Amino acid sequence: MRVIKIKDGEIQRLQALVNALRDGSTDKVKTALFAEAREEARRGFEGERSRLQQEIYELKGMKRQMEEALNLAVQADKTKASEIRSVYHVHQEEITRIKRECEREIRRLVAQKM
Repeated sequence: MRVIKIKDGEIQRLQALVNALRDGSTDKVKTALFAEAREEARRGFEGERSRLQQEIYELKGMKRQMEEALNLAVQADKTKASEIRSVYHVHQEEITRIKRECEREIRRLVAQKM
């Protein structure tokens, strides 16, 4: 009887130890899985972040190129407008000169007729 009681006590102690290990290992497994999921999420986030930073860098480069092209177009437009104004003034002067010459010619012809 005494040996049976000792063996029952030993079995109960070992059963409690197995249950404690099983419960503890579940927590460990949960912790390990949670850590693995966190690491996987971090890697996914870092990959996405890196991709987006690269895209931002490329877009900034394109923006810089577009601004340079716009500046060149604006400068060319200003130059062309200046040339057009200059030609306009030259033509206006030419028209004024031709009008004066015509008026003189008309006066001369009218003076000859009289």
